[in-house]
Amino acid sequence: MSKHTSHSPFWELLPLIGLGPIEFLTDKSVLQTYYDELGSITAERSENSQQQEQELLDTFNQFSEFFSQDDLKTVLEAMQVVGDSRDDITTVYMDSGISLEYKANQLVEVFADDRAKSLHFQGMPIFASDPRQLVMYISKQLNEIPCIKAEEIAFPSIIYFYFHS
Repeated sequence: MSKHTSHSPFWELLPLIGLGPIEFLTDKSVLQTYYDELGSITAERSENSQQQEQELLDTFNQFSEFFSQDDLKTVLEAMQVVGDSRDDITTVYMDSGISLEYKANQLVEVFADDRAKSLHFQGMPIFASDPRQLVMYISKQLNEIPCIKAEEIAFPSIIYFYFHS
């Protein structure tokens, strides 16, 4: 039994599985089943690789004084390497703070912001816990040492965090 506060199994972050009953590779059409828990959709964004490239070019043009042509070339080359893996992506943003990313209508990533107060990992609240204690707890549970750079923390095999103050 966990020493942490009680929580809903729906809001359990399950590495390599999904979020509670919503498993990775679940079809997007199933999302409506979970509106009671997730709240309503606040936005939905679909994009393909051409749209991503155009957005990059627009951003480059808008902030060209901060970026060189070499910077742009480097990013465009990286996008070519990634290629189709970021094509046909739809992100659904929920008012609960959960965002679900789908590729070809199958769930591939779960994102959350601090509005997702009920989100937890093995009983430990993600957004209500001290970040250092949370990282140490996850590290112990996964038996994995995180990679830390500035405000980003990654457990290479499964979890990524970005702490913004």
